[in-house]
Amino acid sequence: MQDILYAAELCVEVYSHDPIPPHQDIRGVIEIRDTATGADGFAFVSRQTRTLHIVFRGSQSLLTSDGRLDWFHNVLVKKREWSGIRAHGGVVRCVSAIMPRLIEVLDAFPGFAITLQGHSAGGNIATLVAVALCRRYQRNGEQQLRLITFGQSRVAAAADLKRTIWCDYIRVQNGSDAVCRWPKIGYGDAGRNLYYPNSAKLGDYMWDPTAWQQTRDILFTTIGRVLDHRMSEYAHRTFDALAADQQSRVSPGAGVA
Repeated sequence: MQDILYAAELCVEVYSHDPIPPHQDIRGVIEIRDTATGADGFAFVSRQTRTLHIVFRGSQSLLTSDGRLDWFHNVLVKKREWSGIRAHGGVVRCVSAIMPRLIEVLDAFPGFAITLQGHSAGGNIATLVAVALCRRYQRNGEQQLRLITFGQSRVAAAADLKRTIWCDYIRVQNGSDAVCRWPKIGYGDAGRNLYYPNSAKLGDYMWDPTAWQQTRDILFTTIGRVLDHRMSEYAHRTFDALAADQQSRVSPGAGVA
């Protein structure tokens, strides 16, 4: 859980105009941006752990202050070809635009582990980047690859994602976050689901809850957290989950579903 909180704090920071590394092991920040699509990402370089944390931010508006398209790409749901699968057209457009710059950054740090991270639309971009990198690197090769997303929507059919993403994939979801459940037709979920419930009876977090458990959690509890989709809320819930996890180790059975 500590590594998920680490990722959450990076995902909060990329919403700043000039991100300041929130962790002491980060010794460099490299911008990965495409002006036309508004796709924004940063590579946080940890030479201590020899890891590149590639973090993509989510949409902020239909048109950014510097004239870049942003939220508009979320509605382009007609699928397009991407790295052996058919995926959300707007996300494919963003990933296609930033991929050359991303490869330049990755090639500049040979032997570094890669952790892809993102919130909302940034999580969508990170997921399709993972599809491409899982195709570029061998499943049992030396390259270490990981994917962690917060509040991402669906970007492709579940079967396609499960077939192509061979790396560790954690999809963090707040119970009241409707964004995570769209689009519906032709789209699905993959990865391990770290779920933060609405109902306190279900604990601070759950791993891979069933569809029925999620439906009950949504229907039979009041939606009290109207800001569930905000990255700051995801970071807050992750901090609480980590605290509950640590408490459970001190007092087995306490606080965790």
